[in-house]
Amino acid sequence: LFTTLASAAPISSYDSARAAWEKTKDDKAAAAYLQEFIQFNNAMKLDSKGGCYSQPGGQVKLMLLITHDKGERWASVSQVFSQTDSPKAQCLQRSYRGVPTKVPPVLPFIVQLDVE
Repeated sequence: LFTTLASAAPISSYDSARAAWEKTKDDKAAAAYLQEFIQFNNAMKLDSKGGCYSQPGGQVKLMLLITHDKGERWASVSQVFSQTDSPKAQCLQRSYRGVPTKVPPVLPFIVQLDVE
């Protein structure tokens, strides 16, 4: 399950990312970008790199923070916040952190990701 939002508030933890996401999770403006991100994620198999699914930890809830530095061609997943600190969560954080992606229509941009 992927969901999005944009927020101007500082985001420094899972809880702050979740709170920001909650405020604008139903915003329709970023829906096209989200669909592209989902396709990109599936094509690149980001969630299965490094054997993350085989790691212990059960369901992992992530908030991906996408930012863009002025003058750069690509945005990137600058932070990955997890609700838990299991080996599976740590593996997923490594898989997503730093991944370049298309610049979203609003910044910062958050993608909620739940991994079974």
